[in-house]
Amino acid sequence: EIDGSSGVRSRFVISAILFIFFFPLLSAPVFAEEEEIFFKSDYQQQIQDEQVLLLQGNVEVHFRDVVIFADEVRLNDEKNEFFGVGNVRLQGADRDIFASSVWYNYGRDDFDMRNARGSLLVPNVSEPVWFEADRLRGNLDDYKLINSRLTTCRPDEHREYHIEARSVKVLPGNKVILRNGYMFIMNVPILWFPYWAYSLAETLWTVDVGKDNFNGVYVKTRYNYLAEELITGVLIMEYYSRRGVRVGAEHRYVLPRHGPGSVTCSYTYGTFRNTTDGTVTHAGEYDLKVAQAVLFGSRFNGNISFSTTSSYNILRGRANNTSGSFTGNYNTAGTRTTMSFNGTTQSGASQSSN
Repeated sequence: EIDGSSGVRSRFVISAILFIFFFPLLSAPVFAEEEEIFFKSDYQQQIQDEQVLLLQGNVEVHFRDVVIFADEVRLNDEKNEFFGVGNVRLQGADRDIFASSVWYNYGRDDFDMRNARGSLLVPNVSEPVWFEADRLRGNLDDYKLINSRLTTCRPDEHREYHIEARSVKVLPGNKVILRNGYMFIMNVPILWFPYWAYSLAETLWTVDVGKDNFNGVYVKTRYNYLAEELITGVLIMEYYSRRGVRVGAEHRYVLPRHGPGSVTCSYTYGTFRNTTDGTVTHAGEYDLKVAQAVLFGSRFNGNISFSTTSSYNILRGRANNTSGSFTGNYNTAGTRTTMSFNGTTQSGASQSSN
């Protein structure tokens, strides 16, 4: 079982909360006929009946940028394949995978690893992605993890989140397909998906996982949607171990007569606990922001914005902060008039107005 990390700072796109970590397999070795395998072991024997070279004892198989270690490897050069068992380990610049056995056909680039577990380094991810799977098999164009568990939390510390799926199928450059999967926060399942396909050609769903001193461990998810040609938006769900859960949406649109506008709303519920003295400093907060461009005729244009925040502090009570602004320009043949209005108001824990 993979346990998590209390010192992780990871960012990755989820094709995947989750799935771009499969890309390192794309750089797995591809054999050409003129390429050679370099191997060494304590004992070597040619088995003529099986046309197999048997390697035993501290076996190392080197090809491209990968080294495979095993207690025993059977190499069949006629079939362009080898099979290794016993303390199997596959090491490369961007991967470190352990397994009970490994089969690889270097003529077709097919592979099959049983009881696989380890880590992969992924572009744009600051920490390794850790995984476990009963089976990792397929080829470079179509491969699958069976009964898998995935996380960016280190296995030697407490796991904050992970994903479990019966099947994770990867079609590189195309999409990822998950079947019967769950997302866990602190070992509590919060999301179940019987079937879910994610396009690798488009970044629809992104996941940012990490940790800082203020939020603790966090998982930030964004789902980008396109409602109509002129309407786009983002659905938000975030988890913070020290603050709670934030849900909301960012909705962007274009009014044909005026221009772009946006509405952002979110609600955070939970508590923030001071790590030094253990005091609880807030319980809930909501935010609303609105912005809109305005255009009247050919002479007047401007922008309107409004935002309000309300938070409840267990020690000090509720605080409300509201602000708004308007800027505009009026143009004639020889003049330009600029106007600006701003206002803010606060109430609750600190009270002031402007």
